Amino acid sequence: MTNVVHGRTFGKFRPRLIGLGVVLCDPDKDDWLFPHREDGQRALRASALASDYGVCHTPESGGVMGAPGKRSTKQRMLDSAVLLLRERGAAGVTVDAVLAHSGAPRGSVYHHFPGGRNEMVLGAVRLAGDYISGVVAESAAEGDVRVMLERLVAFWKRSLTKTDYRAGCPAAAMAMDSRDIVPEAADVVREIFVRWQDGIAEALAANGFAVVRAQRLATVVVSAVEGAIILCRAQRDLGPLDDVLAEIGPLLERRD
Repeated sequence: MTNVVHGRTFGKFRPRLIGLGVVLCDPDKDDWLFPHREDGQRALRASALASDYGVCHTPESGGVMGAPGKRSTKQRMLDSAVLLLRERGAAGVTVDAVLAHSGAPRGSVYHHFPGGRNEMVLGAVRLAGDYISGVVAESAAEGDVRVMLERLVAFWKRSLTKTDYRAGCPAAAMAMDSRDIVPEAADVVREIFVRWQDGIAEALAANGFAVVRAQRLATVVVSAVEGAIILCRAQRDLGPLDDVLAEIGPLLERRD
């Protein structure tokens, strides 16, 4: 099958339209090819191990904008900030921690982030929000809302397993302790959750659900998945996510 986005042909690779641009997924290998730039630069391959939320599990691994050793200093810092946010919460995303994890020079902080630590944290949570929004948008475009939930659950199960249950949802982490640490984050986090809920609600409405019910179900999906992530981390077990899929999945079946 050939995929075309904005007039460009990508062969068998499935395009994912997310906030970072066009991300290509090889359905045969569960690998990611990115970025595909308009200047014709060859897409770079990176394993799914390093691509969850654009997170790099080591400073040397490939991030969402390039291959190992090819990422910009700013992208390395954002990747590290996302991972630290997922594992430690907003309080754990300090300039020193990001520099230590990313290997970036100290002088790069205010060069790339004039607003300092807060700008870096906000950039990290927006990056994470864009990723999940992309998963929702792609699934909605395919017209199968249950598949959307299956993909979200599969993503989180993979992510939790690969980080030994250390890394949760950065948007949730920011929502819980951002008010005093990064006051500006409240509006950003609210927008991210609204975007996720609206994307799911629109997909449900397109699948025959009444608008009001679609909105309620979207709230249930986001709430259940986020709650399940917390339980999985606490119990060190993926069962809560399986339960969400088993019980909520049937509620999302297409209504004709």
